[in-house]
Amino acid sequence: MKESVFNRIYKNIKPWIYFSIVFLIALYISFYKENFSNIIRIFFAFLVLGIIPGCILSKLFFESLDTLTKMILGFCLSFCIVGIFGYYLGLMGLHLKYFVYVYYAVMLLGLFISKKSGFVKNQQDKTNQDSQPK
Repeated sequence: MKESVFNRIYKNIKPWIYFSIVFLIALYISFYKENFSNIIRIFFAFLVLGIIPGCILSKLFFESLDTLTKMILGFCLSFCIVGIFGYYLGLMGLHLKYFVYVYYAVMLLGLFISKKSGFVKNQQDKTNQDSQPK
């Protein structure tokens, strides 16, 4: 019997909800003198630069791993990618205030090209072939 879509989404998003709550509490404790709106801005900046890129890559490349392992790999990948990409953009002379726009334009372009070239579909087919008994 197949799992319902809601159960699969809930199973995958539950660790992210727990992480978000714990991280917001830790930010609130760390920056107790700041307004709550500033803490929310810090949280979303961390989410956009520190979590989403690596989680997208870990979802594409490490589909067989569980959610917690993908979260840990996603953090590591995100910060590595942001650091290396920022370093090379700085070498090219791009001002820091344009970094986020260029970074996400390149990331979206890469995802678009990988979808169009069939790389993502091929990876999923390869995973399905490996999991089938011979």
